[in-house]
Amino acid sequence: MDVLLVEFYAKLREKWHHPRERFWQRMFFLQNIMFSAKRIAPVFLLAALLATSANAQKPAPDAGLKKYGNVAFADTLHHKYPIDTDKHIRIAWAFIHKKSNARKYTRKEREAILLRIRAAAKAHGIQFRE
Repeated sequence: MDVLLVEFYAKLREKWHHPRERFWQRMFFLQNIMFSAKRIAPVFLLAALLATSANAQKPAPDAGLKKYGNVAFADTLHHKYPIDTDKHIRIAWAFIHKKSNARKYTRKEREAILLRIRAAAKAHGIQFRE
C-alpha cells in the first residue's frame, strides 16, 4: 500500500507540478511518518502509558513548607494549597477544581481537601458558589 501511494503522489506531482518543491518534500515526509506510525503506534502508546504511570513526578513533600513556611495546608500530605490568607484560600479553591490537579487525588482525598478549604473560607468569611 505504501508503494501505491508513493506512485500516486509521483504521478500527481508530474501532472500538477507545484512551484514550491519543498511542499512536495513535506508531503512525502508526512506520508512516510503516517504509515510508519500505523505499525509502531501501539508500541509507543503502551510505552507512554507505562512511563507516565510508573514514573509520575511527585513534588517533594517539603516544597510547600520551604515556599510558604509553617502554615495550614489543604493537602497536608504534600503540603500543597496553603489556606492561611484570603488570597491563598481562593487560589486553593480554584486549583483543586482544575482537572489536571484534581485527578492527582482519590475521591476521598479530594473531599478532605475541599472540606479543609471550606472550613478555612468560613473562618475568613469567604463564600464559594458550588
